Order: sequence, then structure tokens, then C-alpha cells
Amino acid sequence: MAVNPRDEDEKAGEAVEEALDARAEEAAEAVQDDSREKKLRELFGLEKPKGAGRSGTDAELALDGMRIPFELKSATTEGVTTARDVGPEHLAKWRGKHWLIGFFDRAGAKLNRALYASPAQMEPWISKIEAYIKPDFDLAKLPARIASDLLEEVLVANLGDKAVYTLEEAQRIQKKQLSAQEYRELMDADCPAGGSTRVKKGRAADRGFSKGRMIEILARRWAYLTARGATLNNPHIGPTYYGSFVTLAIGTPMEARASLREAVSKATSG
Repeated sequence: MAVNPRDEDEKAGEAVEEALDARAEEAAEAVQDDSREKKLRELFGLEKPKGAGRSGTDAELALDGMRIPFELKSATTEGVTTARDVGPEHLAKWRGKHWLIGFFDRAGAKLNRALYASPAQMEPWISKIEAYIKPDFDLAKLPARIASDLLEEVLVANLGDKAVYTLEEAQRIQKKQLSAQEYRELMDADCPAGGSTRVKKGRAADRGFSKGRMIEILARRWAYLTARGATLNNPHIGPTYYGSFVTLAIGTPMEARASLREAVSKATSG
């Protein structure tokens, strides 16, 4: 049966539109999450540390000369969502943190209740997620052991058999997973005449990548793709688990802050 090219184009267009709509929804949800987390920080007297995105700490509580790190979560339903593509890095970020969870109305404007969980209370949940994804991540480490001749076959099939490859060819393999500086640092061979090796915000004239280095880059790409498949998408914290968390006062900022400080003091006193 013949395939109508126009139908195929329409399907491709619809797929792109769906992907763009999904990204727009995710972006809108992220803005709402930020707004709700800001409300939690203000109500409970928490501070947003400098470089919060890089440090992985959403907020800090100044208590008895200490800076207590917090993970903030907000929800408009009974289930508490956590993060997309959860892997070892997320678990390392969450471990040792105190958790503050705010439950808002459907519009995300009114805080209905707030819960506190100590690191000890969160550890069983984190350990459960860790045990679930560990076999997959162990499998994801296998590409580093794959024979280089198999990777070379893929390289040659896609970019040809060459002594030196250009920056553009390296980027066809590793895409945007490396920064301009990282690509520059990986260049290990003189580039043939006519090869383009320019890197934005820097110049690496007449430099390229040897076949051995390209095989290394290809192995990195494979490891990245495999690891992505090993992550767990957005594990939830359900009512049966957070039912044992401490319910905090939310009437006034003074009451809320006193309630949180009392809960943290009890958790850290032992």
C-alpha cells in the first residue's frame, strides 16, 4: 500500500506540535512550582541560598548557629511529585535534606496544609527508589566495557573512515551534551585543510579529533543514552508514606516558623 507523503508530513507536524505543547505545559508548571516554593519560604522564614540551582538546596533554615538544608515540594493533589528522570544524582541531592511539603488548592494560590519530614523519615523512601533503579544503572555502565571495534563500526558507518574528524562531526555524535570548552579540551589532532574547528567564545584553529578520541566520544554518548533509560520518571510520595510526617501550623508566619523550628529541633536533637 502506497504511503501518501502529505499524510506523513501532517503526522510529523502533529508530533512536533504535541512535543511543543508538552514543553509549554512543563514550563508553566515549573513557574507555578517556583511561585509556591517562594510562598513556603516566606511563610516559614526560610532563606534561598545563593546558587540554589547549582547546590541543589532549595532553602535553608538558620537555627542555633546552623544552616539546615531543605528540599521544598508543593502539590495541588494528594500525590507529591518529585522530579523527572530521577537517578543517582537526585538521590544524592535529597539524602540528608529536611523536607517541607506544601499542599495548595487547585489554583496553587492558597496553602491548605504543610508537612515536615526529617532526613531519617525520608531515608526509607529514598532507599526504595535507589534499590529500584540500581540494576538499570549497573547495566548503563556496560558501554565503557564494549569493544572499541564495535564502536568504530558505528563511527565509520556514520562519519566515514578518517584519521581526523572535525568539530561539526564530533557534535553530530555528542550533540549539546558538551560545552564549547569541553569540546576544545578533547581536540587531540591536527585538522586537515578545509576542516572547520572554530568554537564560539574561543578559537581552536586547525585542530580536530583523532579516531580514538571520536570512539571515546561515541562511548560517552552511548552511556548517556543508556543512563537516561535507567532513570525513574517522577516517583511520587503518596499519602500512605507522608501520613507519618509532622503537620505544621500555617495560621500566621510567627506560628508557622515556630512550628517548623520545633520540628527541626526535635529531629536534630538526637
